[in-house]
Amino acid sequence: MSGKVFINYASARTDLIIHEYQERASYQGFHRWDPKLKLILLATVIGLNVIIAKFWLSLTLFLISIGIAVWSNIPPRLFALFFLAPVWATLMVFLGFSVGFGTTPIASIGPLTVYREGMFQGLSAAARVASDMSWMASVFLTTPFTKVLDALQWFRVPAIQTIGVLFQNTL
Repeated sequence: MSGKVFINYASARTDLIIHEYQERASYQGFHRWDPKLKLILLATVIGLNVIIAKFWLSLTLFLISIGIAVWSNIPPRLFALFFLAPVWATLMVFLGFSVGFGTTPIASIGPLTVYREGMFQGLSAAARVASDMSWMASVFLTTPFTKVLDALQWFRVPAIQTIGVLFQNTL
């Protein structure tokens, strides 16, 4: 089995698991909220993480999204799927910050020096990614995809972009 076929199979399987969950999900918690409000909250969270970019804020937003997931009975396994894609890239960012920035060395590994300040910057970046991904999981696991598209059209997102998303998901 080629890598591309395996990735397409895994992606289709994930889509099916999410779709089955949404079909049988009890409509409590975040499930009942209007998709437009959910998208506004998601954009606000991402905006706050970009503009303010503080560890405490990202951690607080992450904990709020965990609370929403628990309140909405989102299975932890499904929630965790949203963290699989960015985990390697986030790890590379964390490591890059750790060895690339700072003045206070913590450890040396061969020619690389790990800096205290870089570790904190990397941890802050990882917290922003975790926060954003957890909010995306909370929104997209509690909202059927067609309702997300309807909300995007209500916000006047050009139809060609929403149709493009639909077409891309059918490939």
